[in-house]
Amino acid sequence: SKEPLVPVLNKRNTATILNSPGWVLLGLLDPERSASSVAYRAIVETAHKYKKTLVAGERTLLEAKPLRFATLDGTKWTRYITEALGVDPVNLPAIVAVNSDKEVLYPYASDERRVDFTEEALWEYILDMENGRLTEKSTISSTQRTFRQISHRVSSVFAVIAAHPFVTMILFSAAAYGVFRIFCGASPEDRLDGLSKAD
Repeated sequence: SKEPLVPVLNKRNTATILNSPGWVLLGLLDPERSASSVAYRAIVETAHKYKKTLVAGERTLLEAKPLRFATLDGTKWTRYITEALGVDPVNLPAIVAVNSDKEVLYPYASDERRVDFTEEALWEYILDMENGRLTEKSTISSTQRTFRQISHRVSSVFAVIAAHPFVTMILFSAAAYGVFRIFCGASPEDRLDGLSKAD
């Protein structure tokens, strides 16, 4: 079956939509709030307008890819919207553009406020994205970033060990010998040399 123009994220399609390279304009909705249906309609209308202008060749592609559109039920994705997107569930509905492949998002419109739920506001948001007028924010926390950097360094060390086992063995042997000298004083060979000189 053909994917709708504005799919709703679920277990089946999440990886395909969010992890594919490029930007997704994402509506974070709360089905219990009437503002969510207003936001949803604005997203769908904007998606249709975007598709028409894309076909007509009037769009500036973002990193050589067209913008995609999707929504999710924010009440079921609380951890994702809170930790990755920085949106408190009490503030739903909300609209953000996210690039999961690059781990960045545009959380605000050009005035540094949340995007309004109107076609005009969404269209202006898209134009600002295309013209580089918005401020990117990382979807990963500083703690996660530090952990990744440490993990990357450790994995790099183990990659070198795996690629050059003989060199690694020599280096470890030299290090072990140095530790032995520090803690045990002169090496057995040095002590034998000393005894022969005394004779």
